[in-house]
Amino acid sequence: MTKKRIQILLEPEQHRALRQMAQREGRSVSDLTREIVQAGIEQRQELYTQEKNRRLQALERARRVRQAILAERDGRPLSVDIPRLIEELREDRMASIWH
Repeated sequence: MTKKRIQILLEPEQHRALRQMAQREGRSVSDLTREIVQAGIEQRQELYTQEKNRRLQALERARRVRQAILAERDGRPLSVDIPRLIEELREDRMASIWH
C-alpha cells in the first residue's frame, strides 16, 4: 500500500514522548506514530459503532412503545396536532411567565 505524506504540528511534550518511546522500542517515530494513529482510529470507530447501536436500540424501544399504544387503541393512531399542541404549551408558558 502506498503511504501518504502528511504534516502535523505536535506539542513539544508530545514530540519528546514519541521520540523517547520510539527509541525505547527501536523504531522510527514515523512507524510508532502510524501505529498510534491506527489505534486511535480503531478506538474512535468503536465509539461510533457503540453510539450507532445505542441510537438503534432507542429507536427500537420507541417502536415498541408505539406498537403498545396502537394495541391499546385498537390500531387507531393518536390524533394529536403536534404543532398546535406545542403552540398551546408555549402560550401557557408565556402566560405563566408574565403573571
